[in-house]
Amino acid sequence: MSSFNWDDALKMVTTSDDMWESMEQAKSKLAKYKRITVKFFDEVHDLIADDVAQGDVALTGTERSQQFFLRNANR
Repeated sequence: MSSFNWDDALKMVTTSDDMWESMEQAKSKLAKYKRITVKFFDEVHDLIADDVAQGDVALTGTERSQQFFLRNANR
């Protein structure tokens, strides 16, 4: 299970202070997300939230959003 979470009120990724500190010390590109909010998350979510898929590889809109974030965090 991931130690990262989504704070819907703040529209940002959260994790423990220890995890942020570890990422900062390792100079991880993910560390920059400690203070970044996703301004238009609700609008983007509305565009993709009603996607429907079936099978064991199906993802919800929220899961796809999380994967997008993780894929693009190192760019």
